[in-house]
Amino acid sequence: MAIIAEGTLTKGRDIGKQTSGTTFIWRICPVCQEGKWVRFVNGKPSSITCRGCSRPKGTWHPSLKTRAKMSASHKTPAERFKNSFGYIMVRLSPNDPFYPMANKTGYVREHRLVVAKRLGRCLLFKEQVHHKDGIKDHNEDSNLQLISPADHNVMTTICANCELRKEIRLLRWQIKELTSALQEKLRV
Repeated sequence: MAIIAEGTLTKGRDIGKQTSGTTFIWRICPVCQEGKWVRFVNGKPSSITCRGCSRPKGTWHPSLKTRAKMSASHKTPAERFKNSFGYIMVRLSPNDPFYPMANKTGYVREHRLVVAKRLGRCLLFKEQVHHKDGIKDHNEDSNLQLISPADHNVMTTICANCELRKEIRLLRWQIKELTSALQEKLRV
């Protein structure tokens, strides 16, 4: 990954933010010495220290409790969980170079993070990552492919209904069932 010089200015779209017109500046936190993208408003950065350093240790902002999935302790957010759409969500630190890809609660879809790390840059909002085998939580690098939105639409909607694809899904399910049945017999 390229090293970013402190004070570098860029637009949100260039670092994968949904706020494409907003300007961001790369800042180094004076407390922890970690770099991060910060909004650049009225000719100055919106914050001086990173979120982790500006809040006392052990505190948790109440508005984040309602937005983020919580772990069993209900004091800290889960580092990883499966969302309602079946994708694995990973929590990023605000100091992470891939944090611009995260949503407002600090989570990013794991498959997008895997591809971004392979490329060494944040993915743009419009870039699509396709699971070759169609399994949403199978996030191995070899199973992920960066494709255009048009190609992704073809692969997921038009080809999703073709007979060969249905047959492949059926065969995969049968293999899974037979494998689990075989493992049961071997245990007994």
